[in-house]
Amino acid sequence: MRLTGLIARMCLAIRMFLICVDQGFSLHMAAPKSAVFVLVGATALLGFGLMSSAQVRAEIRAAGGKKGLATKLNGKKGGRCRSGICRISGGTNSGRNKFHRFKKFDTRGKIRGVKFDSDGKKNIVVGVTSPYGTFIDKTVEMSSKASLYWLSPGGIHLGRGAGFVNIPRLNLSTARSLRFEGGVFDAFNSSPAQLNFLRGNPQPGAEGFRFDRDATDDPNQLSRPGIHLDGIEISIDQELLIDAPAGRVAVKDSRLSVSSDQGKAGTITLMADDIHVDGRSQLLAKGSDGGGLIQVGGSWQNGDASVRQATTTRVDAGAVIDASATVRGDGGEIVVWSDISAPDSITDVAGSFLAKGGRKGGDGGRIETSGATLSLAPNLKIDASAFDGEAGLWLQDPFNYVIDSPEAGTIESSLNGGTNVTISTAVNDPAGGSTGSGVGNISLNHPIEKTSGSPVTLTFEADNDVVLNASISSTGGALNVVAKAAGQIILDDAKAIETKGGDIVLWSNTGNKQSGSGQHFIRLNPGSSLTSEGGKIVLAGGLDTNSDGVPDGYAYVGDVVRSAGSVFAGDPLQPGVSLGSVRDQTGARITISSGGGDVIMRGRSGVANTQADGFGSQRAVVIDSGSGTIQIEGDQVATGGGVGLRFGNLDYYPDVAITSGSTSSPAIQIVGTSVNDRGVWLGNGTSTTNTAGTVLLQSTANSGGGITLEGSSSKTTGDTPGIDLRGSASDRQNYQFLSNAGPILLVSKRNTANSAVNISAHKMELATRTTTTAVQGVSPIVGSTSVATSVQADKKISFGSDVFGAGTVEMHPFTSGRAIGVESTSDLRLEGLNKLASSFSSITVGDSNVNGVVSTSPIAVNSDAFFHSGSAGLNFSDTFTSNANDVSFEVATDSSVAALSLGSGSLTKVGAGSLNLTTANTYSGATHLNAGKLQLSHASALGSTSSLNVNGGTVRFSQVATVPSAGMSLASGGGTFEVDSGLNINLSSVASGSGALTKTGLGTLTLSGTNTYTGATNVNAGTLNITGSLSDSTAVTVGSGSTLSLGTNDAVASIAGSGSIELASHTLGVGGTNASTTFSGVISGTGQLAKTGTGTLTLSGVNTYTGATGINAGNLTVSGRLSDVTPITIDSTGTYQLGANDTVGSIAGGGAIRLGSHVLSAGANNTSTNFSGIISGTGDFRKIGSGTLTLSGDNNYSGTTFVDAGRLTVTGSAPTTATCASGVSSNICSTPAPTPGPTPDSSEGPDPAPQTPKPTSPPKKPSPTQAPKPTAAPKPTAAPKPTAAPGPSDPFKIAPTEAPKPTDPPAPDPTQPPQPTDPPAPDPTDPPKPTDPPAPDPTDPPKPTDPPAPDPTDPPKPTDPPAPDPTNPPKPTDPPAPDPTDPPAPDPTNVPKPTDSPQPRPEPELGESSSQEDADDVVNAIAVVETTTSNNSLVTATSESSSPLPQFSADQPDLIDSASATASEPSVTTDVGASEGLASTPTLPASLSGEGLDVNLSLQDSFQVSSPSQSQAKPVTSVSARSNATLDPQSSRSSESQSETPKTGPSEEADRTGSDQQTGEDSELKTSESEVVGTKQSSSPVVAVKKVDAQTALQSTSRRDAAAAQQTIQSLNLSESSYRRPLSKAEIVDRLQIIRRQVQQGQAGGGS
Repeated sequence: MRLTGLIARMCLAIRMFLICVDQGFSLHMAAPKSAVFVLVGATALLGFGLMSSAQVRAEIRAAGGKKGLATKLNGKKGGRCRSGICRISGGTNSGRNKFHRFKKFDTRGKIRGVKFDSDGKKNIVVGVTSPYGTFIDKTVEMSSKASLYWLSPGGIHLGRGAGFVNIPRLNLSTARSLRFEGGVFDAFNSSPAQLNFLRGNPQPGAEGFRFDRDATDDPNQLSRPGIHLDGIEISIDQELLIDAPAGRVAVKDSRLSVSSDQGKAGTITLMADDIHVDGRSQLLAKGSDGGGLIQVGGSWQNGDASVRQATTTRVDAGAVIDASATVRGDGGEIVVWSDISAPDSITDVAGSFLAKGGRKGGDGGRIETSGATLSLAPNLKIDASAFDGEAGLWLQDPFNYVIDSPEAGTIESSLNGGTNVTISTAVNDPAGGSTGSGVGNISLNHPIEKTSGSPVTLTFEADNDVVLNASISSTGGALNVVAKAAGQIILDDAKAIETKGGDIVLWSNTGNKQSGSGQHFIRLNPGSSLTSEGGKIVLAGGLDTNSDGVPDGYAYVGDVVRSAGSVFAGDPLQPGVSLGSVRDQTGARITISSGGGDVIMRGRSGVANTQADGFGSQRAVVIDSGSGTIQIEGDQVATGGGVGLRFGNLDYYPDVAITSGSTSSPAIQIVGTSVNDRGVWLGNGTSTTNTAGTVLLQSTANSGGGITLEGSSSKTTGDTPGIDLRGSASDRQNYQFLSNAGPILLVSKRNTANSAVNISAHKMELATRTTTTAVQGVSPIVGSTSVATSVQADKKISFGSDVFGAGTVEMHPFTSGRAIGVESTSDLRLEGLNKLASSFSSITVGDSNVNGVVSTSPIAVNSDAFFHSGSAGLNFSDTFTSNANDVSFEVATDSSVAALSLGSGSLTKVGAGSLNLTTANTYSGATHLNAGKLQLSHASALGSTSSLNVNGGTVRFSQVATVPSAGMSLASGGGTFEVDSGLNINLSSVASGSGALTKTGLGTLTLSGTNTYTGATNVNAGTLNITGSLSDSTAVTVGSGSTLSLGTNDAVASIAGSGSIELASHTLGVGGTNASTTFSGVISGTGQLAKTGTGTLTLSGVNTYTGATGINAGNLTVSGRLSDVTPITIDSTGTYQLGANDTVGSIAGGGAIRLGSHVLSAGANNTSTNFSGIISGTGDFRKIGSGTLTLSGDNNYSGTTFVDAGRLTVTGSAPTTATCASGVSSNICSTPAPTPGPTPDSSEGPDPAPQTPKPTSPPKKPSPTQAPKPTAAPKPTAAPKPTAAPGPSDPFKIAPTEAPKPTDPPAPDPTQPPQPTDPPAPDPTDPPKPTDPPAPDPTDPPKPTDPPAPDPTDPPKPTDPPAPDPTNPPKPTDPPAPDPTDPPAPDPTNVPKPTDSPQPRPEPELGESSSQEDADDVVNAIAVVETTTSNNSLVTATSESSSPLPQFSADQPDLIDSASATASEPSVTTDVGASEGLASTPTLPASLSGEGLDVNLSLQDSFQVSSPSQSQAKPVTSVSARSNATLDPQSSRSSESQSETPKTGPSEEADRTGSDQQTGEDSELKTSESEVVGTKQSSSPVVAVKKVDAQTALQSTSRRDAAAAQQTIQSLNLSESSYRRPLSKAEIVDRLQIIRRQVQQGQAGGGS
């Protein structure tokens, strides 16, 4: 038995020894002597080798059976793992949690790692039941991120190699159980069924890990096991908690980190009865954006119940505890603590403690080292500094200070001597009143008075509270008083701080507590006062972020604190800042007076009680900042908290006066914010027995200043006001917000769903006073009538009581994009507008940021009102009443209002939208339309409005409505009047002003007044009917589809547009302002048109009015047409100009008629008139009708005069001849008009009966390439010229074989340019002189009879009109001269005059033996064919139809007789370039016709071919005429190079004088060459038929001698007599065939 007992005792001793060794504890901890003896014996017997780790059989074994939680090891439930990777799965799931239980957990030996399958759970909870505890020296890894809670009552050892992966929170505890909200997990006994209730997160720290001894503990366990961390390095993201309740935590040579390089660091907490951190260990909570929290043995001031207090805490020298911010942000918090309430507690501190602010900004953190016994090593390093911020705090075993009389005397002496005095609880200074170790309070029990010396500062710095039970004052020099406390600051009843110009700073909450528990408030008790006389007064807390010496945050209260005073119906609690006790309605007045310094008060509450406010006050308070500003802020951050800022409380009414004379804006700012209740609540008493009160806020500055009340509520239910100005009991609560200059702003913000402003006091006064009664001794100012008051909220603005005052009042949402409902439900509801007194100058509802204004209820206002609907519309469906006030509506979209009852008030519409007046309105004031549209949908929509004033908007008549007869003004913005279809609106009032009137809509607007507005009149749609008159200076534009209708004679400045003007039987005068306009519409009716003024009126439409047309002055241009029966009278200063052919009834007067190139037919109304003016131009004039027209002026038009009917009498100088129809009479008739017909064969002689074009479509002569006025005259016909006798004087003059078709339009032949001002482009190879106009060749001196520029008034032939020669520079009415690239122009004897009437052709006589050259001479003067190579300078012609020249054949009998191609047919025009310096000449207007061919020829013009249809492709030719002198192949080059400008001056008769008898005159031979009109690419030989000016050639030879002339003729194989007969058709065909063959064979290249 003894042996058995001994063995048993030895086993027990060995067991206990193993436990102690395994946990790192000393043997002396509790082992009995017998056990020690046995252990010694056992050691001797067995040796320590038995306990070595190599001998320990390491394994992980899951609990099975009834104790199991379905944990699997490597897939086996209740299994074990002894080597390799141990994979743990299964377990018991409950909500966010997975639970495991192990009988043994030791990773030493062959185990290489542990992997948990977290199965998506957030928390993994492990219980280890082994009495040997847990040993981990390998990595423990989660399959996905999950927090790990480890309970091992037998102890925990983390050895070298231990690590944790995917575990953001690691909690290791030797506690037996872990508390959840739904129950407790017991490491030994919890069953899976019991775990079903543990679904949420475990409770934190000591509140979760329970330390309860019970019967299930091992009775043989000598002491509580601990946690040993030896040589490990672990990093956890968020939280590392090591907890050994009643045990020991030892950190040896280890590095524990919760640091972050991407944010704020986490938390490290070590909890045990005994904690030791050796000198080689580090605890790190460093973060890039802020330091973390490290708690060793307790929390800051033991304020966190979840952190256990240690009895012994030791940190060795060399250890590092670092909670710094590495980049930015504040330093963190470090607490090394032992229970200061336990007399045997010890805190032994060495090493380095760091809580520095970030390098890029941030304050230093805070460090506390506290204990009943505090031992600070000499080499201890404490650093809570900041690179760019406020220094942090080191709290070390705080001392208490009580300042009584002796201490106060010592302080006074120092202050009077000019020394700053600081009393700090961090220093044990008995001289300053230190009482030894304590909680860090400072109590002032004796007054301190500074009586002399320079400005100094008295500072109280308390680790806990500052209580000022006595006054502080200065009577000699400024004294700054600063009281800083981590806790609270209290100024006791009736005590004062007076600083003589110094600052007063009461600064609590230096630790910047913002939520949670804590008492860091500031309270001024009843009767106390603060007077600085110019210094600032600050009551606030938190940090000094801008380093200005005052706190930027809030004094804070987080605990329920009840100050002294009565308890009313509620239970008011201590606010963050309070002026007096909020539980006392009878307290003596509290006065804060800065005398010019700023006053700042900020309080915050985190108490979840509806009677806990951020800032509060008793009833009687006065705050006067002098010229300084006042800022008061209250903030309630608790979900169940009270008001942000409140004056007064339940059952009493505040009587508060706040005055500022600052010019800063705002001078007074009161801000309240609350999560759960009102932001600002000024007065909420309900009892009728308590004393009435007034809240007086006044800004007294005469410039700047102002008052702002800003309240915010985040409550999401009900209409919780951001600002509540209440006094529900009758006659009990008044408000006066008065200002001499600055604005008043009441704004409720933060929560858009429930933000509201409520005013339901007995009386509210804004801007100006109506009551003069003083408030707490402060008299209200008068205020200003120009102050603007703005009320903003997002849910409701309610005026529940009368509001008096002056200035303007504006109401709109605080948040953009919200709609307003006036007396109606919408995003923002406005209630009680009628409560705003008539003394306000105006009220404004809405602004540009709202989303519409609506109302379904009656609206009444007492002053001028302005409604702004922002980006949407405005709709009032019920009555709107105003007492003789003006009302304005600004809308952005379609809007409407119902019955407006404005009395004598006015209505103003602005904004781009439309405002529809839907019903009858009653008001007699003016109606102003400044923008958008005002729609009148009722006959009495405008009521009895006195006037209609429009400045940029549209008045729409959707129903016949009464408009004011008193007057209508159109300001500079003008006005638009839109009349719906079917309506006729009469405006009988006089429209005046400088603006324009625009008519739109399909209906009719009648202006029956004598209107005087000077702006434009625009008829854009419908009809504008004038039965009154328009201003003579209004410019009228009638748009397409619209009508201007005259109901009386009227005169306007101008007319333009494309609509219709209906004259009826009235006269319209146009042009009074001398403007030039074009009217393309139709003027109709039987009335008259009178053109006045110096401007030009162009009528381009087909007008049908039959009344007279009078041109009193200026220019009437008709490019359309006038009625055929309108008589035109042109005064001496007037001009009638044709822009197209026209027919009129008659012409009369003494002005000017400019035909241009058009035909004027006059006389259609068969009346007889006299026209004494001048008719000019190149067009034709036709006398029609049976009346007599007398032309008594000196007309100079160059076209043909036709007398088709009646009589034409010419008493002036021109015209001298006319083509008269049969049976007509004229004193200038020369020949009867020709009739159309085929051109006779040229061999039969001249055509005896030339054709006359039709009067209505006189054809124009084909324009040569450079001929003047090609579009102004018809093509010459075969009619002989009356003044040109046939004979040898003009042997080369070949008349065209056919007159132009009578039906040809006036456009030029397509073979020629239609406009003389657009000549063919010059040959790029031709050396042109663009800037040189055509001029005589300097090498050919002009003859006396051949001037270079003939006078147009002196035509070369009696029948030639005064058209300029082609070489003459163009005049305004004449076409341009020859292209400057070809200075030499054709001889005037051969130039077809565009103004020539059809003339007879001379009869050249050819001999019987006509050769091929003879035919060429006839075809084109003397044409030769030369082939040019591709490298010469000759440019080929352009074919517009891309068709080559056709072939000529003798078997084409109709080649000559066929009709010429019309202008619309495609053509091929050939012209020569300047191959050898030859000058260009115009295209000739004569023609040879054939099937598919027009050949236009003239002595001096290019050879043209017009092809109306596509023909067989042939080589492209370029044809021109050349002088006789160039016919010799040997001399052609030199003679061409000597070309010069031909003389264009002499008449044809003079030219003919030397045709057969040129003797003795010496002149160089002249050549001319046609202009190149384009190019056509072709690989065929390029043939140039160069033009020879035959007339010039004969003239040149006549200047030398007869022999030269004879030689020229012989060189052409011509005889003089051969020119007496025209070629027959067969001969011409033969000649053309020769040319074609030469082109094909390339035989003409040398000029042969």
